[in-house]
Amino acid sequence: TPEPYSDECDGNYFHGMNRRYQAVIRGRFKEAIPFTKCLTGFVLERPCGQLPPKWILKGALKLLSFFAPQLQAKLDGPNPSSLTPLGSTPQVLRVQEEHETGNIEDMQFEPTDNRQTLLGESLDATGSLQRARHRKKQFDKLFTQKSLTPLTEPNKVYSFEFLQHLFNFNEFSIELGSMFGSIQLKEVLDGQPMQIMASYGEKRLWSFDIWHTSLLEDSRKHDGLS
Repeated sequence: TPEPYSDECDGNYFHGMNRRYQAVIRGRFKEAIPFTKCLTGFVLERPCGQLPPKWILKGALKLLSFFAPQLQAKLDGPNPSSLTPLGSTPQVLRVQEEHETGNIEDMQFEPTDNRQTLLGESLDATGSLQRARHRKKQFDKLFTQKSLTPLTEPNKVYSFEFLQHLFNFNEFSIELGSMFGSIQLKEVLDGQPMQIMASYGEKRLWSFDIWHTSLLEDSRKHDGLS
């Protein structure tokens, strides 16, 4: 995206929305597995560095839980993690036959065709956001019930669109508004990259590392490089 970027201009992807970045993942599952056991987020390989004061951390997790009610976060310990259900976290989730898929760079919409929805039903609403909210609410019920359905379908192509407004990747920080301020990720991650990741148990469904120049010095120290 060209810098400086403004969402005030008609035609820009995030025009009219409070968003900072988009990630779209598309592919097939190799086997049928319960969707309620698939999670997305991050799991670090070693402990965090310097965490914010407890009152800020508690407030930040409470704010994140507002957007992701099923958030499972554990930032202390040997492998800090933050995970949410894969079925309800994406802003768009579409299930298609291979010949139905379009350009992954096109604008993404929550499907209106029942065949292309995760749960086999689409809310009778004109807006993609309203349809997505319906899917999220219904899936979270299945998640809390530990339902073994729906299953992934290896013969279908899945598209997931993730949109985010709290992470500022230019400054490499989490922006929590006037109450909690900005959390610099350099001190928290201590040389570890952020992740765009999904998992099934101990298996990674996908995992992409997001590096920032502020991480490189600490990363070299932990790798034993000068």
